[in-house]
Parts: sequence; structure tokens; C-alpha cells
Amino acid sequence: MKREGVFWSPEAVCGPRGFGLRAAALLVDLALIVGLDMLVGFLLGFVWLVAFAPSNAVPADAVVWGDLFVGDKLDAVFAVLGGAYFVGCTAKWGQTAGKRLLGLRVARGGGDSVGFGRALLRETVGRWVAGVVLGLGYVWAAWDKDGRGWHDKLAGTVVVRVQ
Repeated sequence: MKREGVFWSPEAVCGPRGFGLRAAALLVDLALIVGLDMLVGFLLGFVWLVAFAPSNAVPADAVVWGDLFVGDKLDAVFAVLGGAYFVGCTAKWGQTAGKRLLGLRVARGGGDSVGFGRALLRETVGRWVAGVVLGLGYVWAAWDKDGRGWHDKLAGTVVVRVQ
């Protein structure tokens, strides 16, 4: 059966052998978010150094200023944006940039789109539940026959390969 670009069959399910692909996709997504956070922090520190720093300031002061005055606030903003990224991309396309790069997609049991409610549940409560016990809920996907982590089980989703 073919639905929305997903070839749905037992072979399409990203089972235990797909755990490494899922982990790599998550690392790609986290690298994008953290890299953007660092870039914006650096740029804000540079703007402060050029525009507002006293004449005796040195470049290291920009790092200190960025960490003291902007760091926590910027990290909070990027935590919210990161959450919105995962929920929004999963709800709209069933995949984030990392999953797209590695040919994976999140789908419901029959291959249908996830939708906003399920994506919100999977990417917020589900990820918290999966990570709360030393990340066991994520690693669970490595030995589950369908390759589903606790967040997938909670939301009724599965990660499949896209053809």
C-alpha cells in the first residue's frame, strides 16, 4: 500500500536495524538547532562589542557579555523554537531535516500523516517520558521489533523508510 510517499510494508518499518539512522537524524537536527543558537549568540556578542562596548573592551568581553546577559534568555528562546521545529515539521511533513536527509518519516500505524495533536504528544510528553529514565525510552527502539521508542508507542507512531 502506498500513502503520501511512504511505502508501507514490514520492510519499510524502521525496525531495530534503523536505530542508528534515527539517532543520526536526531544528531543532525540537534546540530542545526545548537549551531544556530551559537551563531546568533556570537553575532549578538559581536554587535555588543562593536556598538556598545567601552573603548578598553577586548573580544573576550563579548563572550562574557553574551553569556551573562543573553545566554540564558537565548537558550530559552531556542529551546522553545527547537520544540516548535520538531512538532511543526513532524506534524506538517512527518519528518525533520535530519529524517529527510536520512530517508526516514514518522507515520501513524497505517501510514497516514501524524497530524498536529499526535506530533505535539510525541515530541513533548513522549520525548520527556522516553528521556526521563536515563534515555531508556529512546534506546528501547534498538531492540523493539518495530523499532519504536516509548515516545512512538505513546503517540501511536512508527518511523518508516521513505522511497
